[in-house]
Amino acid sequence: MAAVHDSSVVDTPFVTKTTIEAFLTKCVTSMKSEETRDALKDSESGRPGAKLVDIQSKVWEELGLTVPQGRMAVNSIEKNYPNDHDDLVELRQEFSRTAEAVYLQSLEDRRPAVLEKETKLPRDVVLEFFDACNLKLDMPDVKERLEKHIAAEGSLPEDIINEIHQDVMELLGYEREHGKACFEKLGEDYAEDREVAQNYQMWQRKTSVACLSLLRQHQKSGGDLNVEDGVKAQLLEMRAREDLDVMTPEVRGEMLQKNAKKVQVFRSLPQDGRKRYLERLTEEEKLELAKSEILLTSVMQMQQQQRAQAQAQAQAQAQAEDKAKEEAAASESAKKSDKKKRGKGDSKKK
Repeated sequence: MAAVHDSSVVDTPFVTKTTIEAFLTKCVTSMKSEETRDALKDSESGRPGAKLVDIQSKVWEELGLTVPQGRMAVNSIEKNYPNDHDDLVELRQEFSRTAEAVYLQSLEDRRPAVLEKETKLPRDVVLEFFDACNLKLDMPDVKERLEKHIAAEGSLPEDIINEIHQDVMELLGYEREHGKACFEKLGEDYAEDREVAQNYQMWQRKTSVACLSLLRQHQKSGGDLNVEDGVKAQLLEMRAREDLDVMTPEVRGEMLQKNAKKVQVFRSLPQDGRKRYLERLTEEEKLELAKSEILLTSVMQMQQQQRAQAQAQAQAQAQAEDKAKEEAAASESAKKSDKKKRGKGDSKKK
């Protein structure tokens, strides 16, 4: 959509504050204009998020920068200006809020007068659904609804999430129950579509993280939880990661050395055995086990990456050696051929 975040690494020139300010200001002005709103109203013009990205791209081009260079500059404001970035950060927040508001307004402007009750969801509507739902979860009013539910019930706000999904379906022109039925068949209708699958996974993760984060905040403030064991396990992992983030490397190393064998034994147990084992532990013991398991997993992943890198280097070296041998053999063959030709030439002269 209209996000400026980009994880790609690019060689970028230093971009001045004046240039970043000009980009953000021009984008905000352009996105708020009636001209832009009129252009986004046309459903035949393509998805509105892509149109907003086009606006940003054109502004960067006007300022003499590539899009990756510009995105990197916007994302690195705090890093590049550690002691003088408040104004730019505030302007960046206004830029993001404007992009979100303009995007949602464009969907409202496109809202069909009659809801579809028969046809399946087109691909663009499916992708738009994911984007709109993800954005809705970041809206202050939605966050407030979710927080109120969790504060009162201590449970996952599933009814509110489902209502948001149904609202988005109607916003995109599909009757609530029909849209829900179509959505449940996405695996059949778009089984081979990688982009749909990736966006589906991101949508699921966004929803899960949003709800779990609010539950964790409720838990940290002393609120009671009314959730299933699977959710409790996810919250325990979140708490474990929070603790690990503030531990020194030495303390993490000592914990792993102390509990590595215990984690390996725990992992070797069948599912029901793990459940019985956890039932015997106190909350603090469960937390320490979770932290140790995360540490062991990180070490194993690092070792796996190192082995893969070593294998790749060995393979590259072997290929280089084979190529060198082939080139040497070809060179030797060429020398012999040339020597043979010279020999025949000398014999003809005689």
